[in-house]
Amino acid sequence: MAERPAAGRRFFRLVRNDPAGESDFYSQEKVGRKPRPNLTPIQLHAFRDGVSVDDSEAGARARATRFRANPNAPTYPFVAIIDVPAGSPITCDDAIGPPGHWTLYGSPNEQLACVTEPIIVL
Repeated sequence: MAERPAAGRRFFRLVRNDPAGESDFYSQEKVGRKPRPNLTPIQLHAFRDGVSVDDSEAGARARATRFRANPNAPTYPFVAIIDVPAGSPITCDDAIGPPGHWTLYGSPNEQLACVTEPIIVL
């Protein structure tokens, strides 16, 4: 599926900080990870330029539970609620991952400006 405007939507992002900071919205590439060699063009774009979010709190909590089950995965103790306002340049795509998973595209500062409140992941 193609990117489309994210304006008017609510998303949930696993974050490490409360309050969330710019680094909580860095792409996988920006945090220094290397892409797998077999990524599709859509996956590579998401890896380089996007961040993973869910369209429900339950989805974000389930993702956090999966991360906690893997001892090598990063720890995300918070969920940032992202309300993308009308007119925002942020775009989204649901082409990668299970239903309810989205990739947001926009600068870390643009995304951070949309955070309305963090909630603790249990």
